[in-house]
Amino acid sequence: MRKKDLEKMILQTSQDIADNQGIKVCEVEYAKEGGYNYLRIYIDKEDGVSLDDCQGLSRELSKKLDEVDPIEENYFLEVSSLGLDRPLKTIEDVANAIGTMVDVSFYKKINGAKKYTGEILDVEEKLIKLKITEEDTLEFDFDEASKIKLSVEL
Repeated sequence: MRKKDLEKMILQTSQDIADNQGIKVCEVEYAKEGGYNYLRIYIDKEDGVSLDDCQGLSRELSKKLDEVDPIEENYFLEVSSLGLDRPLKTIEDVANAIGTMVDVSFYKKINGAKKYTGEILDVEEKLIKLKITEEDTLEFDFDEASKIKLSVEL
């Protein structure tokens, strides 16, 4: 089975289990690192992801994956939250983050810079409006951004 097909199948299987726990499966990644295979499941929940959420999904998913056995090799299963500075990979992710501070990197300079931090004010189709300062806003097409992630202030 191709990697993309495997990830898609596991995403669906994971989400079926996660639905019962009020969890959203955001991403599935199957990767080989340092000679080991890893199946990573990234989850989110409206009121935040707890360790119990990760353990509960991991336990149930592990049972299901043992039944259907889609991966021939040995692997480590990891279930975790997306993290505080998670990337917003789709325009839907960006639209769901209206009112949130983000860090945006661009392929090419826009108004003299390749990176901006600001609050997402609006999303219309693929056009994103970002509040940079009290006076300045930046409008850009989603496809112009190389990376958009939640901003974390320490």
